[in-house]
Amino acid sequence: MFFTVRFEPTRFADLYEIDEELLKKYLNTLRKITQELKSREEILLKDLLLLPGIIHTEEALILGKEAVLPVAQKAMHQALGNLVKMRAQEGMRLGEEFRQRSEKLFKLLWQVKNEAPRALESYHQKLEERVNQLLSQKGVTLDHGELLKEVAILAERSDITEEIARLDSHLKQFIETLDCQQPVGRKLEFIVQEMFRESNTMSSKSSSTALNQSIVEIKAEVDRLKEQVVNVE
Repeated sequence: MFFTVRFEPTRFADLYEIDEELLKKYLNTLRKITQELKSREEILLKDLLLLPGIIHTEEALILGKEAVLPVAQKAMHQALGNLVKMRAQEGMRLGEEFRQRSEKLFKLLWQVKNEAPRALESYHQKLEERVNQLLSQKGVTLDHGELLKEVAILAERSDITEEIARLDSHLKQFIETLDCQQPVGRKLEFIVQEMFRESNTMSSKSSSTALNQSIVEIKAEVDRLKEQVVNVE
């Protein structure tokens, strides 16, 4: 971590120094020349101050570290204290937001978990009816056992039971990680990535309108978590 210290004097007079000895030499020399030339032109101080070397500006002033260091250290400690306080407040706010979103995800996941068996059974029935309809239109018959086998294979591809279980596990791990005292930013990012992956798989496998609505909400909540965890160390 690096700090930049900028010195700003409280009085304008601290910004410069006047070389009085050189000023007197300029003045004496000008008076002498004025007398020799018998000139009546007035010598003004503002003109003398513009002569080379009279004023040493801020850049030429050298402040000893004995004067600057204590002030700089005090300002640094104050700034660090404010930073720690601010980050602690931000951490508490983020933690509370994470817990609220996690609670919402648990509720949505519970809805999906309860709806999934009904959706799967409905999918079995509709698929079997559709296949029978298509076969009857072509005048083709199919052994009932074979039909059920094919229906079961297609239905298995839409089963999201494992994704639900894994997402539930990731969500519990996410909440447990929030209570750790060590830096957890990278771990939270990894967990949320896994949660997002499971929600995407669920979305691609589901063919139920009721399920899809809840899954879309899950994806939206996980995406919000994904945006926020990047702010955690």
